[in-house]
Amino acid sequence: MKPLDLTKTSPRSPREQLVGVVFIPRTIDKIRALLPGGNTGKYHVDGASLALLGQIGVDPAQFQEVVASAASDVDVAAWLQEHADLSQFAGINERFMTIGPAEASPENLEKFRADLEPEIAESTYATFSEALDRDDVAYLKACATL
Repeated sequence: MKPLDLTKTSPRSPREQLVGVVFIPRTIDKIRALLPGGNTGKYHVDGASLALLGQIGVDPAQFQEVVASAASDVDVAAWLQEHADLSQFAGINERFMTIGPAEASPENLEKFRADLEPEIAESTYATFSEALDRDDVAYLKACATL
């Protein structure tokens, strides 16, 4: 796959799915930004991406190799179907799409907000996915003014 510059384009929405699992396309985009010629900007693979890979039994280093050598999402999907535990995808999707500030520990909420653009961190949002979608837009605007 080609590297991505996440100061010029956002990673895909946390709501997008691959092999029936949300957040995987976003994780792929963050990994593509780690490839030579890419730029992660403020994004990172630890946090939700790392938690998701753990939940489906995928080693992050191995997944990075798969993304780097894949021609497209189709190749990544085929690899995931063969190597990942996708049996719990419904529960994973539910958790990722519904968790918000009310369900987070104060420590995790503080970490999450620290990664957001200030106007998003201080705003009201129902779910973390909603906050991430809004933050992606705010971050690209901030990058464009630099």
